[in-house]
Amino acid sequence: MNPPPTGKAILLVDHGSVKPEANELLREIALLVAALAPDCHVEAAHMELARPDIPGGIAACIKAGATDVTVVPYMLA
Repeated sequence: MNPPPTGKAILLVDHGSVKPEANELLREIALLVAALAPDCHVEAAHMELARPDIPGGIAACIKAGATDVTVVPYMLA
């Protein structure tokens, strides 16, 4: 994967779940965000109960070439 041209990344973070389908939903949302922000690298992470966790998500952004990571909570009410 090429590094983001702007060096920017978005890390979406949810609570995490023991249900794989619930965690997959965040990955699908991340794909939608990536389509809307093509100049940013987008990753998803979970606060607990599932991987990747937040440090793992930040590491993935850095590995992709990001130097500016915006962490966005994605919580459903």
